[in-house]
Amino acid sequence: MKNFTIILVFMLLATITTKATIWTVSNDSNQPAQYSDLQAVCDSASVGDTIYVQGTPTNYGTIHIKKQLHIFGAGIKPSGNYLYGYPSSISTINIDTVNYISGASGTIIEGLTTGPISLFSGCKNVIIKRNRIGIYSAVSLSNTSNILLYNNIFEYYIEAINATNVIIMNNILKYYVNHGSSTTIISNNIFINAQALSSCQSSTISNNIFYYGSVGSSDYCNFSNNISFAISDVVGGGTNTGSNNTSADPKFTYIYSTTDHGYNDQNKYTTQSTSPANGAGTDATDIGIYGGQYPWPHSALTDYIHCIPPTIPQMQELIIQNASVPANGTLNFSVKAYKTSK
Repeated sequence: MKNFTIILVFMLLATITTKATIWTVSNDSNQPAQYSDLQAVCDSASVGDTIYVQGTPTNYGTIHIKKQLHIFGAGIKPSGNYLYGYPSSISTINIDTVNYISGASGTIIEGLTTGPISLFSGCKNVIIKRNRIGIYSAVSLSNTSNILLYNNIFEYYIEAINATNVIIMNNILKYYVNHGSSTTIISNNIFINAQALSSCQSSTISNNIFYYGSVGSSDYCNFSNNISFAISDVVGGGTNTGSNNTSADPKFTYIYSTTDHGYNDQNKYTTQSTSPANGAGTDATDIGIYGGQYPWPHSALTDYIHCIPPTIPQMQELIIQNASVPANGTLNFSVKAYKTSK
């Protein structure tokens, strides 16, 4: 059965692309792959290759990405909930290791549970999506350009000093965005019991839900169609401008605790039919993570709807149709899988 599982993984991975080589890595001897060391495959892979990082009980350590790669893992999982499998855990991700030599530009990071992510100066055209980025683990985008972050859970802050064309959409954030600029777009996020902004200048801030905490510090920013709850001023005052901002209960579908206003894997940030977020965004979609350009994907886990898979086919069911197979016989089986978009 183990050999069959590995073959099936390759079959699913083969649907992703036919233009680059796909490599597998696992640091668990019970789940063999082509590589056991993640840095080794990052070093040996060619530009544009894809690396699948198997979810295991063991952290893969720190990696340095020096070329364009697509690295994806098992997806966002509830912390400590082993019943739904292990995450693909990495200590630190460094994208490019020499300032202004942007060999890793165009890299995609997806489906990982990780510590700090640092993009070195000059890096550009990077996508970071569907990851859980851990507590006290910042994402540094300073002096970079054309960076897209969506469908992530951020446990700590995003640093964007002198970064241009940074798009932060449809994320769950527990800390602030620091030093957003006139080319920074912050849209359709949920800020959970956080200081949402720090030293942002002239940024576009729309369709977000600020849930407890504070809006934080910003100047000359434009706030449009945001909802704040238990926060005194959604626009933040001062030199900021805004329109169609509302102070109201967003009426989430389910909140695990009425006294602890922080993020919880069991909270359901979908909204009730009477929510002021429904259809109220600048684009007539919902305010919050389920509207906008990158709506939060649906999870197969009913009780943990924020624990989302990467954008590859996920096997849900494997049925062996003949109980025994003679030598040189044929094993008959059926597979049921699903795949989320974007």
